[in-house]
Amino acid sequence: MMQGLGRAPVAGAVVAALWAVPSVCGPGSGPQLPTTIAISPSSLSFDALSVTAGLGATVHDQHGEVMADAAVSWRSSAPSVATVDASGMVQSVGNGAAYIAATVAEVHDSVAVTVEQQAAEVIVTAPSDPLLFASLGDTARLAAEVLDANGHPLPDAAVVWSAGDAGVATVDAEGLVSAVGNGATDVTGMSGPALGSVGVEVAQLPTVVEVRAEAEMLVTGDSLLLTAEARDAGGAPIDSATFEWSSSDEGIATVDSDGWVRGVDEGDVRITATLMGVSGSVGLTLVLADRVGLLALYASAGGDEWEVDDGWGTDAPLGDWHGVEVDADGRVESLALAQNGLVGTIAPEIRRLDRIRELRLEVNELGGEIPPEIGQLGELAWLGLFGNDLSGEIPPEIGDLSSLQVLDLTLNSLSGEVPPEIGTLTELEYLSLFFNELTGEIPPEIGDLGKLRFLDLCYNKLTGPIPGEIGDLEELEQLWLCGIDTNPEAGNRLSGTIPPEIGDLAELRVMSLGANRLTGPIPPELGGLPLLDTLAIYSNLLTRIPPELGDATSLEYLAAYGNRLEGEIPPELGGLRSLRTLLLGRGFTSGDNSLSGEIPPELGDLEELRRLDLGANELSGEIPPELGDLELLEFLELGSNSLTGAIPEELGSLARLTRLALCPNELSGPIPPELGDLGELYYLFLCSNGLSGPLPEALGGLTELRFMNFVNNSLTDPMPDSMLNLSNLRELLWKSNDGLCAPRTEEFEEWLDGIESSSDIYCEAESMPGARLAGEGEDADTGVGCTATAIGARSAVGRWSRSATWSLLSDRQRKRLGPADGTPSVRSSVNCSLHNVIYR
Repeated sequence: MMQGLGRAPVAGAVVAALWAVPSVCGPGSGPQLPTTIAISPSSLSFDALSVTAGLGATVHDQHGEVMADAAVSWRSSAPSVATVDASGMVQSVGNGAAYIAATVAEVHDSVAVTVEQQAAEVIVTAPSDPLLFASLGDTARLAAEVLDANGHPLPDAAVVWSAGDAGVATVDAEGLVSAVGNGATDVTGMSGPALGSVGVEVAQLPTVVEVRAEAEMLVTGDSLLLTAEARDAGGAPIDSATFEWSSSDEGIATVDSDGWVRGVDEGDVRITATLMGVSGSVGLTLVLADRVGLLALYASAGGDEWEVDDGWGTDAPLGDWHGVEVDADGRVESLALAQNGLVGTIAPEIRRLDRIRELRLEVNELGGEIPPEIGQLGELAWLGLFGNDLSGEIPPEIGDLSSLQVLDLTLNSLSGEVPPEIGTLTELEYLSLFFNELTGEIPPEIGDLGKLRFLDLCYNKLTGPIPGEIGDLEELEQLWLCGIDTNPEAGNRLSGTIPPEIGDLAELRVMSLGANRLTGPIPPELGGLPLLDTLAIYSNLLTRIPPELGDATSLEYLAAYGNRLEGEIPPELGGLRSLRTLLLGRGFTSGDNSLSGEIPPELGDLEELRRLDLGANELSGEIPPELGDLELLEFLELGSNSLTGAIPEELGSLARLTRLALCPNELSGPIPPELGDLGELYYLFLCSNGLSGPLPEALGGLTELRFMNFVNNSLTDPMPDSMLNLSNLRELLWKSNDGLCAPRTEEFEEWLDGIESSSDIYCEAESMPGARLAGEGEDADTGVGCTATAIGARSAVGRWSRSATWSLLSDRQRKRLGPADGTPSVRSSVNCSLHNVIYR
């Protein structure tokens, strides 16, 4: 606190010098006179007030001797800085500089004294210790006092402020502290080496809690995350706050500790978040998931234009809405809106109907894709989307419908492959993807459908082999894999052989593989199918009929026309006593069979037979008279062969026959009059043979006849007058015979004028200008294409009239069938018969 400094100039230096001259008289002579005075230490420096330090003065006489008893007086030049007492004790009083002088007689000396307080302590004062903040942004002013070592304040001492954690609090140069974030820290004031501090604690206290929800409505069964925010008095949010959540009615909605709300039942509820006794809440309206799903469908499918929409969109119970059935809990278990004018798309919110068992939207105009969300309907047993215009791929999520029993996607525009995930539908009994645009191969996983009874993949664009795994479908009753006979390239083109494993399907009743590219012989294993009643394998490249097929004694329909069949017709087929239709004749675009040998007389044992087509083969020999035993036969086609001999008179016993076609062949002899007994006959084609003689009078009994063709034979003589009885004839052709003519009478002329197409060869003239040879025309029994009949008959939705079903087809779908107007000619009746028999 005190330091020595350089000596100040001495007043009266001359006097001192004089005192210093040696006496001529020598030491000890005369009185001692002070000549010099020296103060020690030579200077003083104080860094605090009220500090004392002693000065000493040494006086020498004229002889240089110390004058121990010299009376020294002391004086301060600035008592406000430092004082000095009679003993030379100096005390610091205030900052500054002063001189302390010592005087003896006229001799004096002085030293400099400096007082400069240094900070030894900083005392920080705050409104509280520690300084507490409850809101961010709040401020408090600190004060600091700087003291020297003796506790005296330093006026105007500069204090530098700092905060230990600026994330908790900051302090400015004036000592203003601001709360920044929750936590604790120290704020320090520093002056020189001295410092002082005060603790700061920031702990926000909530004054308001706000709860927010993204929606005011919550669907039962769904979850919604609420967010809560607490703010302090300054409006600053309280981060990382842990709230307590509660529901006003847990029967309507529950909430967990994280704010997740789950809807339970319809109604209104308030969800509250609480923090340190301060609460906030939000109101939610819970709506039944089913209602949301139904309203979404109503919006996406043009509900305002539905034919019937009673109750839809109202507050009425869902069970009162048209087409909706609910269970005991009020949940939707069935939605049936078939033929109700739905236009648009299926809303993905359909997933809300998670209790639904039947979804029936058949025969509407729904487009777009099948939403993958439909795979979330875990209890769905029946999905019927038949007769719409759905496009895109079948979503693999359909494989998640573990309860599904019926999947009917018939008559849409679906593309892509058959998803292998369908193989996971172990409860499935009915699968129809008929008449879509599916491509690729049949997935072998389809063999995992152990309960499947009905499988229809016809009229798609599938390729590749038939998987042998189909033989694992032990419950399968109907198998439809056919292409489009009238337009093969637009349909399935399955290849390879028919898997012999199909012979393991003991429950199989119907198998339609027609209009594909299947090769090889018909598997003999098919003869071991005890319940098989329909076998449609027409228009393929199959090569042989196995005799074992005669063991399939339940068979009612056998269509193998348009293949590459060779060899003889197995006589074992005569054992098929239930057979109603046997078609081995000409194909549409696939070519003809080449069956040879004679017609087995055993075919006359087929007592249930209605249709027999052996046309366009290489059959020879005579027509077996045993065919006359087929009392129920309605259709007999033996044309385009090499049959010889006479027409058996026994054919006149076929009282139900409506069509008899024997041209061309090499038949000879007269037309048997017994044919006149065929009272139901509609078509009689005997052209291009070697028949001779006149027309029998008995032909006048064919009063139902519409078409009669005798062209290119050797028939003679005028027509009998009995022909005038044929008032329903639309076509009568008899060119190129040996004199067969119509009598030129007023009656015959009038009669022939009433026939739309006639050769008009009269007996008076050798010949007349050639008449137009009309085609065989439209089958009068088939007002629209038989293909359309198949579509309606095979749909899970039930049977539809032919005309109604045809109206469901789009122009694009009709074009895929081949003919421009979609109505096949009479020759396509071989194709129609498949469906007429099965759905008789």
